[in-house]
Amino acid sequence: LKYAEWFPDAFYLELQRLPERPEWEACVSGSVKLAEELGLPVVATHPTQFMSRDDFNAHEARVCIAGGWVLTDKKRPRDF
Repeated sequence: LKYAEWFPDAFYLELQRLPERPEWEACVSGSVKLAEELGLPVVATHPTQFMSRDDFNAHEARVCIAGGWVLTDKKRPRDF
């Protein structure tokens, strides 16, 4: 409520659902309940990593260059 007071009409509770993080569902449900109880608005967001499919290949190349890996190395990290 303190933040809502500091930022009137500009404070929201953020909701995100990530398929690889099913444990976040409890957070989403709790945030919706809290928003209802306190009369706060919610906003649903989703992190965008790549604007187009081709951006993924450029990203992988950059990660390999920065980490000293080659694209064909089966042991290199793959975060996306």
